[in-house]
Amino acid sequence: MLNRRTLLLLLSGLPLVGLSGCGGSRGDSAANCSPRPFAADESCAVCGMTIVEYPGPKGQVCVDDGNRSVGFCSTSDLFAWVLQPENATRIRQAYVHDLMQTEWEQPDDSALIVARKAHFVIGDPRMASMGPALVPFGERDAAKAHADELEEGRVLTYDDIDWDVLNDLTQSMIDQQHHNGGGHHGH
Repeated sequence: MLNRRTLLLLLSGLPLVGLSGCGGSRGDSAANCSPRPFAADESCAVCGMTIVEYPGPKGQVCVDDGNRSVGFCSTSDLFAWVLQPENATRIRQAYVHDLMQTEWEQPDDSALIVARKAHFVIGDPRMASMGPALVPFGERDAAKAHADELEEGRVLTYDDIDWDVLNDLTQSMIDQQHHNGGGHHGH
């Protein structure tokens, strides 16, 4: 039989056991976060452009500092924000438009999916608001089929995307501008 002191010690430890499974877990906080429609006047958290005025897939991130999310006018801007070290610990969940479910010109916000589950195609020549986009698909087979249609298409996962990938996208835009005669011609 337990004495009173042992019982009090055991009971005092129960709140700590309960806390170990919540609060700090990204899974718990992500469950409280869901995608939302972009506001007509909402500005991109990276470049300040009005999100809904441009074609291409967009993104949003729910952040830990309150019940809010931030929007991005392109998947490239989303990753430029996500890859910043000071933002990494703030991310509860990220969402992107699934191009299997919506159109490039005016993505439907009901087609936002969890970014970590998406498969991203690079090499698409279409321009989003900030240049080439990482084109998200909800299924790998759809992403692969799209990549196969492109001259230099590749499929990446969320975790594959780093600064080198974003730099390659920027370089491809510069190369395309030079190829089309719209490159920089000096000072």
